[in-house]
Amino acid sequence: MNTRSLCSFTASAYAQIKRHGRAWERVIAWAQARQIREMVSFTHSAEAPNRALGACDSQAHDSAVAEVGLMLRASGGTAAARVGGAWSLCTRLPATLTALEAGQITLAKARIIDDETLDLTDEHTAAVEAQRDQVGAYAGQPGKSTTQDENLQGAQDRATDQPGEAVGRGEGAMTGCSTDTQVNGG
Repeated sequence: MNTRSLCSFTASAYAQIKRHGRAWERVIAWAQARQIREMVSFTHSAEAPNRALGACDSQAHDSAVAEVGLMLRASGGTAAARVGGAWSLCTRLPATLTALEAGQITLAKARIIDDETLDLTDEHTAAVEAQRDQVGAYAGQPGKSTTQDENLQGAQDRATDQPGEAVGRGEGAMTGCSTDTQVNGG
């Protein structure tokens, strides 16, 4: 088998990985956004019965978070962090959550936006939300980041323009799965 045929396979594998990878990333983002909405909805609905039983607000919340932890099979700390992040996305950053649900951004990017806006005033957070479409649109298309596209394009260029070097580095030319072609989820 010659090097040129390996590179052709790699280029077609790259195209398939790119197409399928982005589709799966959108599905995963949608599922994560739905889970966030469900966690917040459950937590909110579970707090009321806890209060009716005489628990103060913090106890009612902690009890609801513990129930989420049991459902997710997560520790108390992990459940608290996930519910806190979910609550923040639902209440402070609804446009970011909508973008996650649409698959325009990943959960990692939504968390970064959440973390970076925690110390902002409501007015400044609203300005970030108004510009949210710019977060993933550096390449001129919503939902794509320049870094991701440049990494994928660079991997494709290296696979087609420098076939011997890709094979020589042992980066998986047969499968098209070099470290450069893996899509970064965050």
